[in-house]
Amino acid sequence: ESLKTLNAVPNTVAPGKIGLKERISYSIGDVGANVVWATLASFMTFFFTDVAGIGAAVVGTIFLVSRFLDAFSDLGMGIIVDRTNSKYGKARPWILWVAIPYAIGGVLLFSAPDLSMTGKIIYAFVTYNLMSTVLYTMFAQPYHTLMALMTQDQYERSILTVLRMFAGTVTAIIINNITLPLVNFFGGGAG
Repeated sequence: ESLKTLNAVPNTVAPGKIGLKERISYSIGDVGANVVWATLASFMTFFFTDVAGIGAAVVGTIFLVSRFLDAFSDLGMGIIVDRTNSKYGKARPWILWVAIPYAIGGVLLFSAPDLSMTGKIIYAFVTYNLMSTVLYTMFAQPYHTLMALMTQDQYERSILTVLRMFAGTVTAIIINNITLPLVNFFGGGAG
């Protein structure tokens, strides 16, 4: 019922209880996000160093600079979501709009073009930040905001958080345990 209420009046918060179907549907969003994010976390260092041939210190620097940039992008996206007023609400449009660019960004990130070392470093920096600082932020901030738009009930929000975190953590554990074995199974490199 709460999503029906959201559909009727897009920028309002539904007051009531959330059904099991909606709880599970909401938690599946974290599964989707963590398939890419956990793969990124468990595989990027290996990919950048062993496949692309970039030095570990440079990769660490890319990750460090990206975390600083991400702090600002999270804040900026929060402001953007708060100011969004569409017929589909505040959060939902961003989740829908970013789906295809997120998939394209993932393909670009896990590509190893034949470039000079400087070109590889620039490519890694740009594609990693495109995924983690821009596209993931464009998904994650609205997705987390969606919960507050689904219900005003603190207990319901708690349940949604627990289910979302459980689904995301289980997904991350699975991805972290299968990524490198799958890479080794399929040849261990770019091609």
